[in-house]
Amino acid sequence: MIDRSSTGRACRALTLIETYEGKVKMDTLGTVLYEIENLGRNLVRVLWMNGQTMSVLSSEIEIIGKEGAHVE
Repeated sequence: MIDRSSTGRACRALTLIETYEGKVKMDTLGTVLYEIENLGRNLVRVLWMNGQTMSVLSSEIEIIGKEGAHVE
């Protein structure tokens, strides 16, 4: 089930994130789109300020802002 309770909150990457969707450097800022549980893992879909949208593990990001704090 999709959880949209964190939608719009600002976040930042805690480490270099590498997925099949691309790479995001440490400290890159982004905006949470939604969260979803998959195979026992909590994944967060993030729109990064570099234009990428990707799903990351919740442990790879830090929420740094309140709802509506869209990062541009």
